[in-house]
Amino acid sequence: DTAILYVAGGANELPEEEDLAALYDRFVLRFWVDYIRDERSLMGLLVSGTPEPPTSKVTTDDVRAARDEVGAVKVGKVAQDAIMKIKQAFEAESIRLSTRRWVQAIGVMKAEAWLNGRKEITDEDLIALTAMAWDDPAERAKVAKLVNRIANPLNERALEFQDAAKSLVDEATKKGPDEAEHQWAVRLAKASRQLKDVVTRIDHILKDNPNGRASKLREVRTTIAGYQTQIGQRAAELLGV
Repeated sequence: DTAILYVAGGANELPEEEDLAALYDRFVLRFWVDYIRDERSLMGLLVSGTPEPPTSKVTTDDVRAARDEVGAVKVGKVAQDAIMKIKQAFEAESIRLSTRRWVQAIGVMKAEAWLNGRKEITDEDLIALTAMAWDDPAERAKVAKLVNRIANPLNERALEFQDAAKSLVDEATKKGPDEAEHQWAVRLAKASRQLKDVVTRIDHILKDNPNGRASKLREVRTTIAGYQTQIGQRAAELLGV
């Protein structure tokens, strides 16, 4: 017999057959992987070659010991109240998790706390729910918004900036079939300036929140700044600047 400690899977399509629903539900954490947008990141992947074999090893005894320590992580009153608020927010939007899935969610949040050296769940650990509470990818944004509104409002702001920037980039980089290159370049330049304004707004928020709770906002700032640079460079190329 072989003890299964961890199972991961990937697919280009989500299961639609009813007899696969139970199997799909057993995957506790779900992540949507999009195409790489950042050109530098894409090129880094393309030229990286064969990855180095891992040097660190984790034994089954290590895993069992970690599970025991994770099980000892406490769920305090503050975390309990926040979890119930999130549950109520989900149900108001017709997002319902089974009792079994809520039990699994608590386990994942405990693991998140343990990995960050904490002995009790904090509101930061509740963010793990964003990878557990959706079935359809179309629900991801709604779930993230509901969770972050309660767990960390700065993350909610970060997602709003991220969505706005993505829409701006998608629209600006789409050249019309009858659009002259000069007109397209002007639109790209305008989008670059708008993205720069977004980065400036984020910088003001970060200045007022110089702590770890703004980590997602800093991550989004880096992404948007990358968009702004790429679009600005493309506009300059088309305008011959």
